[in-house]
Amino acid sequence: MMRRRARRLTIGFLALAALVTTACGRSQPPAGADSSDKGPRIVSLTPAITQMIVDLGLGDRLVGIAQYDAAAPEGPPVVGIYTEVDTEKLLSVNPTHVLLMTGKDGPPAALTEMADAGRFTLAWYPYTNTAADVAEVLADVGAVLGRPDEADALRDRMINDLKAVADRTEGLNKPRVLMVFALSPVMASGGGTVLDAMLTRAGGVNAAAASATTAPTYDREALIALQPDVILLLKPGDPPLREHDERLAGFDGLPIPAVEHGRIVLLNDPLVLLPSTNLPRVAEQMRQAIHDHGEAAER
Repeated sequence: MMRRRARRLTIGFLALAALVTTACGRSQPPAGADSSDKGPRIVSLTPAITQMIVDLGLGDRLVGIAQYDAAAPEGPPVVGIYTEVDTEKLLSVNPTHVLLMTGKDGPPAALTEMADAGRFTLAWYPYTNTAADVAEVLADVGAVLGRPDEADALRDRMINDLKAVADRTEGLNKPRVLMVFALSPVMASGGGTVLDAMLTRAGGVNAAAASATTAPTYDREALIALQPDVILLLKPGDPPLREHDERLAGFDGLPIPAVEHGRIVLLNDPLVLLPSTNLPRVAEQMRQAIHDHGEAAER
């Protein structure tokens, strides 16, 4: 997996710092850090990484987060979003590590410059497309933060739990499922995504898998052409569906099996869209919605 990790080095002690980094996987605290605090001071700019940090038992080491981070515990201040980091706020929390996922262009130049100047260790990762990608990021995050054994154990548990979900659907019919995360217009999860991989384990076939994009949009005619058997509404934190719910107005009267048989199910887990250590829970919720008619799917 491609990434850049910029390690802090103290001017005048480059050789010593390099030896320390090689020996223990850490770099020295930034200038002004409390020398009595030996643990990492972590800023996470990606909710998926935040969830990994929390599950590694390091939630109390978070000193900064990005805006709209549903995985973060209460307390850490917001330091912006990864494309618009408030550098003054970021440096004010005195981080030893800054972690994020980002696109093909890599992290913002300001972060790279600060890391190269010795302010913190920067670790960044491409966006994940598969459960294997998530497992790889998890393992590296654990290594970067000094929790490699815990990360390996968490990764193995995640993989085993996903396999258990897939085992429950072995031999069952595989209905066509449309995973919708926006309603105006209808936007769904296409092929080649983590959600697509979770749906396969949950015993469904992605009705949008043939789309040329990973987030296709559909009008009514296109929805009719898809003929999904089940529609999963992936709406973190949404209230339960009601009879004649206005959120479903775009599906009213459509001659598709999901509408005709009342197979539109809301998955409103706050982390349902997060490609992180919560994947087994999401896959199991999908399985229930598809094969148990959604009785346990809504929260």
